[in-house]
Amino acid sequence: MKRFLSILILGTFLLACGKGKLISREAVSVVDIPPSEAAELIRAGKVLVLDVRTMEEYREGHITPSLLIPHQEVEKRKKEILAYGDRPILVYCRSGRRSSIAAEELIKKGFKKVYNLVGGKEAFLSYIEGHPEYKDLWCTNECPGMCGYERRKEGCGCGGTSDR
Repeated sequence: MKRFLSILILGTFLLACGKGKLISREAVSVVDIPPSEAAELIRAGKVLVLDVRTMEEYREGHITPSLLIPHQEVEKRKKEILAYGDRPILVYCRSGRRSSIAAEELIKKGFKKVYNLVGGKEAFLSYIEGHPEYKDLWCTNECPGMCGYERRKEGCGCGGTSDR
């Protein structure tokens, strides 16, 4: 009898904690993806590309289109990211360290689908060197402006070349 009461009390407690729902909550976490997969998602326009490097690094070269928000500013600039709707976010930096931190911060802030580009810019450039069909996704030559989403059609004037 004591065992039955213990099980009944435990069951009631668990139901109360779960607000009466017996379904499990889906875990949300950052998904690490390789440059090949990132290039396909970018080309298809299926992700918001979030560059979490510094402005100086961005001007040296960046994925186009992309939104620049340095990693230490991601938390306080959440509204800018929300302006792009609920599309998945691909986060990248130089090597993958800062983007991993920023991606985790985005998950904590409630974003559901966040990708981290494994190896960052370095791995992405290595990949597109061998895949010329993706070279237009990299913008350099001291880009004079922001290759953001609102400038995708006319570009920023840099030509979108992958020359380092």
